[in-house]
Amino acid sequence: MQQQHEKVISEFREWAQAYADCCRNADKGITSREDFAHLMSETFDLTQVAQQFIHIAVKNHGGHYAMTEDDVYCSGFKKNNDRGYYDEEPVKSPYADYINNLLNRYD
Repeated sequence: MQQQHEKVISEFREWAQAYADCCRNADKGITSREDFAHLMSETFDLTQVAQQFIHIAVKNHGGHYAMTEDDVYCSGFKKNNDRGYYDEEPVKSPYADYINNLLNRYD
């Protein structure tokens, strides 16, 4: 778990650097497709390492709390839905319908 936690921290730092670089270049008016692609790649890497952390944590400790990965994701989707993260503005999430179906199934 500690090793996976360190991976999350490392990926977050890489994402933060890519985000700062992209913003800095945007402020200068020189953002390129490569800058944006690098930022999206780092964002994806961060989500993957976080999902792996959830998998390992639930595998090691979820049984004690009668918790599954689905419980974690559904709880997260519900929390973010309540916060309005999947609303249509400014851009409707491509996952909005999927998430709403999950929320309706577990309510």
